[in-house]
Amino acid sequence: MQPAVISIAREPTRVARRSPTKATSPAPIIVPAPITVRYPEAIFGKLPAGFVLRDQHISILVHWHRKAMRAVNDLPANCSEAEMTAAMAVANEIFDAIKRARTTSSGMVAAQMLAIVERFQFMDNDDSIEEELNIREFKCLAEALVSATAMPPVTKRVGSLHRGRNLTRAGLLHRYHAFLIGEIQTLSLALYGSREYAMLMQPLDDAVNVRVRAGFKNGKYNPKARRICRFPFFDESTISARAKAVLGSLKIDTKHADELADRAKAARSRSAR
Repeated sequence: MQPAVISIAREPTRVARRSPTKATSPAPIIVPAPITVRYPEAIFGKLPAGFVLRDQHISILVHWHRKAMRAVNDLPANCSEAEMTAAMAVANEIFDAIKRARTTSSGMVAAQMLAIVERFQFMDNDDSIEEELNIREFKCLAEALVSATAMPPVTKRVGSLHRGRNLTRAGLLHRYHAFLIGEIQTLSLALYGSREYAMLMQPLDDAVNVRVRAGFKNGKYNPKARRICRFPFFDESTISARAKAVLGSLKIDTKHADELADRAKAARSRSAR
């Protein structure tokens, strides 16, 4: 008996076909979108080349928005619908830029929110904000305000303030900090009538600068020294000695940990049990 021969037909090999080579097409010419809103010189003045409305500072946008609203109010009673539409288009575009403006301080957020309130009054819309401000935009305002008023983050680990009953260097500087804050508040109340005012501004005085500000040496200013120094006043290496001298002159303890704070902490622990 002859063995059966089984023939297996192979599937023909598939070869990927290359698409015919296409001639390289020239790079498309990008035509900027036409500006749908005209920037009248009476409101914006002479604008520089490459002007982008949304890149402007919030204070400038608010100023232009007020001028645009005034221009709408100054239109004659018999103006055409096209003139009213064109004037409102300018105000609308500025208002949109205000809502999307980048704000980095509480004052900038306040200017932004004040502009929105002025817009409500301009549109005689005192009952509802939905027409001019949606939930997403309101959320952005709230987030910007929280960010602008937040405490600056600590970027350096402070460490332990005391070791046993003795202050560490960090504890000494922490006590010096407590004294300086109280001193500035006292000075502010005596000089300005407000205990917080002096903490929000820094006066400039050459008698101080030539003695302690980085970059000054023997009464002369050296910009190179200023650039390489990280500290605004004395170098960091002398701050501990200065803290001891100032606190010691007022008979404030510069060696031992804060016993009053320790007693208060222990009392809170006992009451929590």
